Amino acid sequence: MPVARRVAAAPPPPPPQSGGSVTFGGEGFFSGGLGLPEGNYAVTFSTQMFQPTKADGTASRTPAFLAVMGTFYPIDAQGNSLGEPTDHPLSCGSQASESFVPSADGKGFDAIPNGKAQGMWNLSAFGIFYDSLKNAGLPPGLVTNDFSVLDGVWVHTQNIPEPEEKREFSKRARAKTGAAAMQGGQEDDSRTRTVTVVTEILEGGKPWEGTGGIPDVDAPAPPVQTAPKPGPRAVAGRPAARAVVAPPPPPPAAAGEGIEDDVAQAALNACSEVLSTKPNGLTKVALKTAAFTAAKKTYGDDVAQAVMSDWLQSDETLNGVLDELGYTISGLMVKVKA
Repeated sequence: MPVARRVAAAPPPPPPQSGGSVTFGGEGFFSGGLGLPEGNYAVTFSTQMFQPTKADGTASRTPAFLAVMGTFYPIDAQGNSLGEPTDHPLSCGSQASESFVPSADGKGFDAIPNGKAQGMWNLSAFGIFYDSLKNAGLPPGLVTNDFSVLDGVWVHTQNIPEPEEKREFSKRARAKTGAAAMQGGQEDDSRTRTVTVVTEILEGGKPWEGTGGIPDVDAPAPPVQTAPKPGPRAVAGRPAARAVVAPPPPPPAAAGEGIEDDVAQAALNACSEVLSTKPNGLTKVALKTAAFTAAKKTYGDDVAQAVMSDWLQSDETLNGVLDELGYTISGLMVKVKA
């Protein structure tokens, strides 16, 4: 079942050069969206030049803007899918594209040489959203210039009235640029505009701790139960533990002597498939999520869950698999062995 998403239409080409990667996770970077229903979401992030579109799919007269695109998967408190995802662009500010461009991998920003600004407006939609993430418990220093460490985070969001300072600035900017006239009429500044914020990072949904993940949107809804639930239904990146006592994990050396167990071989094959597309390494949670998906696609759900619980869940057993492939865990990352 294909997932319907809003896609940026005809974005303008980025400047021909960039001044290299920037650090947007620091406190000093920010100096200054569309509606998203309040609820629980698993979220992934990317950066892009976003071109708003009309209802008929054609490009709006509103200029394209630099944005962080959040793909929000509606979930319940246990991470079960509640429907298809929605792409929700978080504007970095109307002038941000004069100083920054999306990085080549779409997971951060690059600075434009001699750009006008050193940082972004903290009252942009993205600035407010990111600040709310920090207030909800995002570990200090976790994010530098790579959203991969946040992919699969579980959050509760709500929409709040935009700050008065942001409203007044936006009003002046629209008057200065003639945005209202471009859109075919006077801008209604009496209506209350809102911005999306995170009010809570849900328990069990923290990728930097090895939890969270993206739900399977095609999976059937969990049945109604009268007895207490045994545990959360498996989602990519965080499958539930099997209802059996797992054997003690073998030492990493066992993997180096040759993996003979069927589940272990499936884990090796799944990790190998993922790393073949990311030869320079990736985040640990991204590897687990992608390897679980690869194992499920090739071997089915039962084997994929066994792969996760027996080999991918702990660093010790995962390192046993990675050692066979010439990789190792380094903090939150999976890297090529030195």
